Amino acid sequence: MRSGAISKEEAEILLEEMLADAMEAQEPGINNRIIQSGELPMIVSELASAGYVIVYKVDGQHPDAREPSIINRNSLLQQLTKMLPDGRRAFTTKKPDVPPFRGSVKCLLHADNPDRPQYAALGLPLCDKDNLRNEYQLTQHMRSKHPREYDAILGATREDDSDAQTIKALKAIIVRLNSLEGKADDEVD
Repeated sequence: MRSGAISKEEAEILLEEMLADAMEAQEPGINNRIIQSGELPMIVSELASAGYVIVYKVDGQHPDAREPSIINRNSLLQQLTKMLPDGRRAFTTKKPDVPPFRGSVKCLLHADNPDRPQYAALGLPLCDKDNLRNEYQLTQHMRSKHPREYDAILGATREDDSDAQTIKALKAIIVRLNSLEGKADDEVD
C-alpha cells in the first residue's frame, strides 16, 4: 500500500481528464455590440476567443476555497498545474460537493441594518452584501466599495460623540450653577 503520492503518468492522466471535463463558462466581455457611438458608430460584428471555463480553488484553509473562478481556456493548463505547498493541486475543474463558506455579516448599508433610517436620511444607497465573514471584512468592504458613504457614517458617529460630550459638559455646568445658586440662596437667608 502506498501513500497519497501518485505517479507522473497518473498525474498527467488526471490533468488531461480535468482539461477535458472543464465546464464552459459564459463569455465575459462586450454585452453591448456598439462600442463607440456617434457619427460613425463602431459595432462588433464578430468576437472570437478560446472560450472560458470554471475552476475551483482546492485549498480548504483559503478564504476563497471552493469558490468558482472563470478563466480563459488558454490559462487552464497553467492554473491546473499550480500546486499547494503540501503537493496537492491548487485548482480543479470538478465542482466541489461542499459549497463555499458564506459569512453572515451584512454591509452597513444593507436594508436590514438597524441604523438604516439614519443612513437613508443622509441619502446613502442600499447594498445587498450579506455574506461577509467577519467585522474586518466588513471594514474592508466599506473602505473599498463605499468609501464616501463610510466617511459619512464615521463623520456622523464622530458628530454624535462630539454632541454627547458637549451635552455632558453642559449638564456639568448646569449642575455646578445650580449648586452655586443654592449656596447664594443660603447666604441671603
